[in-house]
Amino acid sequence: MRFNKQPVMQGTELSSEFKLYLLAVSPATHTDNLTGVEARVKDLVGKVAPEFTAKLASYTRRKLNNRTAALLLTAELCRQHGGAWSRAAVFNVVQRVDEFADLTAAVAQRSQLKSVPGGVHKKAKLSNIPNSLKRGLAAVFESGRFDEFQYSKWDKQNCAIKLRDVLFMVRPKPQNEGQVELFKKIADRKLTPAVTHEKVMGKIRAEGGTKEEIAEATCEAWAELLVAKKLSHLALIRECKHILSADERLASLYVEEFLRTAEKANTFPHSYKSMLEMVTQCPGISMTVLKKLVDAVQQVMLLRANRVGSLFGKRIVVVIDVSASMGIPVNYKHGSVKRYDVALSLGCALLASGDHRGIVFSDRAAYVPPISTDLFTAMMAVQNIIPNGCTDFSAAQKLIQKLDAASFDAVLVLTDMGFNTGLDATASGMVSCSRGKPVYFVDIDGSNLEHPVNFSKNCYFLAGLSEASIELMQKVRQGNSVIDEIMAYALISP
Repeated sequence: MRFNKQPVMQGTELSSEFKLYLLAVSPATHTDNLTGVEARVKDLVGKVAPEFTAKLASYTRRKLNNRTAALLLTAELCRQHGGAWSRAAVFNVVQRVDEFADLTAAVAQRSQLKSVPGGVHKKAKLSNIPNSLKRGLAAVFESGRFDEFQYSKWDKQNCAIKLRDVLFMVRPKPQNEGQVELFKKIADRKLTPAVTHEKVMGKIRAEGGTKEEIAEATCEAWAELLVAKKLSHLALIRECKHILSADERLASLYVEEFLRTAEKANTFPHSYKSMLEMVTQCPGISMTVLKKLVDAVQQVMLLRANRVGSLFGKRIVVVIDVSASMGIPVNYKHGSVKRYDVALSLGCALLASGDHRGIVFSDRAAYVPPISTDLFTAMMAVQNIIPNGCTDFSAAQKLIQKLDAASFDAVLVLTDMGFNTGLDATASGMVSCSRGKPVYFVDIDGSNLEHPVNFSKNCYFLAGLSEASIELMQKVRQGNSVIDEIMAYALISP
């Protein structure tokens, strides 16, 4: 099948390529509940060229870091097409050891298998697996992408399909003596146990001792991990409460690592708000340590906001939706985070980080006063400027209309897309009041996946919030097609 270069919009209908792209970038594919999504992916993969699906899957995994969407696209590509593009997609998408089994299960439609004593018999459970998947997975084994530590860490023994089952299924050819030994260890279940921070802490608790002895051992273990720089930024966010409650002496080490790892992280501000909420509920953390942590978090939030803001423009009108529907939890895996948490954390960080203007709205609207670097106090204040009523975009449009057109470069709307007046009317109204400046609607949780990217020359819709998706939308605004961008994405060769 040759790639048919369709436009993003076909009249008022989206092309199949763009519909598939929207599914891939949407946070709906970040969740465990894929009801309805799988059927749509199956339908769309059958309508587009294998090359496009392969490149979209690779882009989704390697740049957007969305494992679920990438595995879903690759599995459907292997089932429907096979061939060279499927093998290439498999080789590019598998970036973690547990994805050997996850992708195999997705292709075999065995995702709901329960654990079977002794593993899964390959003839009974792994029959009818496409050769494209086998050859792609074999190439990953042979590439030396993973070492023994990674194989041991991510070989989940409580899953129905285990790493050794996949090894027996694909039969990779060792490329050197080291791989001969490594593959034999996988087959014989004799991999050296991986030492992770979870296992270190579990071992300390299992060994027991007095309360003081356990506390001292825990403190020493965290200090060793921090000094050795073995914790990722995400791990530091997740383990913040445990590290700081272990001993206040770890605070300086923690903050240093937190700031260092934040430079390359793609975490959005609302994740830090969730982290601080958990820390403040821990009675063992003093106000001195908490202040040091809050200062570091706000520094990182401003850094992230600067990076995100630069993708939209130097002077942005940030429009924050605080209507009642924004109180619904988002689809991301962030516990109790609400939609307005995402909008307020990013919006306030943007307003504090640059020469931007703010508007908050529900059934009425108001300008946001200047925000200091005390972001969390500002978030509470902004949320309470107006009551949480229904969603009336016309209220925000009137305030945008009053601004000097020369005072801003773009309008960024952080919302859940709750249109009472209809999507077309709202988009047209925003474009009109922006007076030629681009308008970006960010659907906070991406729950409505059918939003076109442009209803008019300067109106764009983004299903969900990710830096890579924002960058891609900028290229659309500059005149490049999203489809062209995906097709230009380079795959790694086996």
